Amino acid sequence: MIRNPIILTLLTPLFFKFTKVSDYYFEVTFDGIKTVRKVLEHGSKELVTRVFVKWKDITGIEKKMVNNREVLIILTPDGATGTLIWDIDLGKKKAIKQLLNGLINNKHPLRVFLDNEKELK
Repeated sequence: MIRNPIILTLLTPLFFKFTKVSDYYFEVTFDGIKTVRKVLEHGSKELVTRVFVKWKDITGIEKKMVNNREVLIILTPDGATGTLIWDIDLGKKKAIKQLLNGLINNKHPLRVFLDNEKELK
């Protein structure tokens, strides 16, 4: 089987799963968070809209369930601006908390939320 590359190519999907990256990822940067505006309903034809929220613009964080997923709603003076998918594993949540300890001050709404999160203590 290994000597014949055509057979190996045809069997590749059996050995490796091809996965699609979620549209709902978020990126933490020095200046803020790049994330999606809102989580869409299942089967929605609407395109996922991405936003950049600066640290200084965040005034609050709300935890909600949307489409059976735990999400964090980012609040700014203009209202709900962005959404973070928060049903990620505990190790990733702890890594985000540790990263933000060096980026934002301890009175920032996201830091306060993470410090009060029971599962991260």
